[in-house]
Amino acid sequence: MKVLLFLGSGVSYPTKLPSVDEITQKLLYCDWQSVSNSIFRPGLGEQKSVDWPVERQQKFLRWLSAFADDYFRAPERKLPQRRVNYEDLYYLIHQIISDRCNGIHNPAIGKFILEAQSATHDLCKDHLNERFNLADLAEESSRFIHFGVRHLLTTAKEPEGLGCVKHLATDDSISKLDIVTLNHDLLLEKVLGEDCADGFDVVDGDGRFYNPAWFDVKKYRIRLLKLHGSINWRSLYRRSDEPRRCFIPLKASLLECCDSQGQRIAYDPEPVILIGSFNKLLDYRFGIFADLHFRFFQLLRKRSTIVMSGYGWNDIGINSWLSEWFEWSAKNFLVLLDEKQRGEIKIRINSSFQHRFDDLVESRRIILVPKWISKISANCLLKLLQKLRARKAF
Repeated sequence: MKVLLFLGSGVSYPTKLPSVDEITQKLLYCDWQSVSNSIFRPGLGEQKSVDWPVERQQKFLRWLSAFADDYFRAPERKLPQRRVNYEDLYYLIHQIISDRCNGIHNPAIGKFILEAQSATHDLCKDHLNERFNLADLAEESSRFIHFGVRHLLTTAKEPEGLGCVKHLATDDSISKLDIVTLNHDLLLEKVLGEDCADGFDVVDGDGRFYNPAWFDVKKYRIRLLKLHGSINWRSLYRRSDEPRRCFIPLKASLLECCDSQGQRIAYDPEPVILIGSFNKLLDYRFGIFADLHFRFFQLLRKRSTIVMSGYGWNDIGINSWLSEWFEWSAKNFLVLLDEKQRGEIKIRINSSFQHRFDDLVESRRIILVPKWISKISANCLLKLLQKLRARKAF
């Protein structure tokens, strides 16, 4: 039996990793410090440091949060009530950078850009660099969010609630286990160990380099696709004779990593992770993410059953592909492990797929199982999958 497991951030909650809302609050209000405004880390408390407090970026993010909150709470929009999160803020930052730096001119956001310039005038004016402007502030804040997410999702804790995943990874009845996740954390890697193909080749010196052919090595029964990147991925600085590549350093210091030839490996300390909302639709087309999403698309063509848990339904690109996947065959089924009520699940879906949800549930194309993956036994799940296989045979 071949199993496709799709996991979202909810599967990390039993390990007590922070939620999206918790990360947002920590980014906006906790103590952070910057090194030359390009590397960010949690504040050192009472300990003295030569670094700068991250005040300018946090003030900018709080202004963006208030701006977005006014939009979401406007009664005429009739949107579900929710808190603004760092993904929303990153999307606004991305639009500023696109307008100011990338030549993507969108008349619809003209007033927003002008309002942002006015609101951040003093923040830019107080900078030591006289040419510092809104685009620079947006770039700084973008990096701050990346580093903040990396620090907040880094943990030495042992994974909790992933026993079912571990069982599936070792069950002899499963000939191929493909795990697709949107998570940036490293909990799945801890559970799976070295017995899975994650796209990163064997160790070369002090790191592992991305090699897409590694997914196709036959000795691996388990494949892990991280569609939104990972907190331990880094981007190598490009040399003139080679394309930009991703790399997992095995040493903590930037200055310590060398390849097997003894040459220092130069890389950007900012993690390679996708953050934001609608901007991800563009990001999926470039670099390592284009390759990973192409492989996910190929998997959807080959698999007739998806087991899903922990997904918040906020990725419009993923939702669109799932909607298409249901169209490809009447024998495609989604096993949704979710303790929330049906109506509560539906209202979270961020795409037109929301309007199909009830019909798919009623026709048993979506099988609702009122348990998170942390609460269900692997044997119970395997029995359900066997029943689905028998059902599709007729």
